[in-house]
Amino acid sequence: MALKGMTKNARSGMHYGNTRIEFDSNKNRCRILAESLLEYIEYMRLEYDPDVVSYTPHPGVIIVADENENRHKSIFDAELIMADGSIVYEEIKYSKELQDEDSRSYRQVRLQEEWCRKEGYEYKVVTEKEVADNPVFFNNCLR
Repeated sequence: MALKGMTKNARSGMHYGNTRIEFDSNKNRCRILAESLLEYIEYMRLEYDPDVVSYTPHPGVIIVADENENRHKSIFDAELIMADGSIVYEEIKYSKELQDEDSRSYRQVRLQEEWCRKEGYEYKVVTEKEVADNPVFFNNCLR
């Protein structure tokens, strides 16, 4: 779903992280590129979540102004279309990246959260802690 102020295919040709995993999505009927192991595991969870109708990895760029009116670009890790028709945006991060309030990741999450609040969308940050809550699923993803 394209939103005003959002550019599609935001990461085409770009490389983030050191792990890239491609897989066929049965739910989306297309090839998906995960840019980290944690991203791959979350996308696999979305594949089997009956509440998620479809999802789009890296759906586009948003531009958000901070408290000083400085403009920042940001890319969500996933846009989810839920069975009830709602849209949820996700950011997938390792928890250690969010511990320092001065870190780029921490600021990114805060800006995305604010954008979603203003636009009326649900926002969710997924970390390895949520993955660890379901070790059977995690182990099956690694097979």
